[in-house]
Amino acid sequence: MKIYTTLIYAVCPRTGELLTYEGPYIKAISESDARRILDSTGRGYCHVSDILDSEVDEHTGKTTIYHNNN
Repeated sequence: MKIYTTLIYAVCPRTGELLTYEGPYIKAISESDARRILDSTGRGYCHVSDILDSEVDEHTGKTTIYHNNN
């Protein structure tokens, strides 16, 4: 199962500028499955963005690999 990142687009109430925020991570077997999960759980406003490969803990420096493309 892959982990997909999501984005949330929202208009800033002060400036009217369209801003981009990081949304929740979604565990799914495909991008279309991630979209279905978002839609069926009331988070249809999120945009499925990318597959999360790895992340680095800023405090410990430890790298966690979620998906290996090799």
